[in-house]
Amino acid sequence: MEYVGAPTAIRGPGLPPGYQLTGIEAVPIAEWAELLASTGEFGPFGESELRRQVLPTLIPGAAVFVRSGTELVACASVCALPDFHPRGVVMFVLVRPEHRGLRLG
Repeated sequence: MEYVGAPTAIRGPGLPPGYQLTGIEAVPIAEWAELLASTGEFGPFGESELRRQVLPTLIPGAAVFVRSGTELVACASVCALPDFHPRGVVMFVLVRPEHRGLRLG
């Protein structure tokens, strides 16, 4: 499996029981791409789109994920886009429908 980034410490608000916050170093690229494709909200989305659209602009350490058990259920990233320099833009935010409304983000 291929991963992106180095280990980072993540702190966040309390999550409901059974949910864990994790960093990018613990999420395989294929699993992240599958999550982004899972609802169709980003259109057809696979590893090639992740590599082309997200990874080149991703600010190092600026992606967070939520798991329920072993299932990846939510993600968000901050990307550096030229039009918004020097600020980052929160992008590619997704929570699987069955996990929405639980204050995961």
